[in-house]
Amino acid sequence: MADSPLVLQVLLPALASGAQASVELVGASFIRRVLPYSRGTGPAAPHLNGYVVSRVATQRTPQGEHLEVFLQKGAGPESAYNVNDRFLQAILLAAFAQQGRTFPAYPELAVTITGSEIVSATIGEK
Repeated sequence: MADSPLVLQVLLPALASGAQASVELVGASFIRRVLPYSRGTGPAAPHLNGYVVSRVATQRTPQGEHLEVFLQKGAGPESAYNVNDRFLQAILLAAFAQQGRTFPAYPELAVTITGSEIVSATIGEK
């Protein structure tokens, strides 16, 4: 989990360019530091079974504001999911923003979905 805007800003270019970035964790999932990395040479390689972010929206509830993303797999139907984690929001918005700018035109994602919420996402191959 990343709650730092700086960590998000540093990791997004790595994700978008296919760079090999590593992080230091505190505990099992809190990012303490992004280790030095060089920008990748191109877009991340697509997942063979990936989703694309077809639309985005925001929602405000009594618990706060969150991102709603609409994912589509191939020519299949579009499904809406809630995203509360700020790092996942940044990854999904970066994938949405890259559509039409990279090859393939729609960056594919591997996502883990629990109920109606996306709990993890990866751009390109793991």
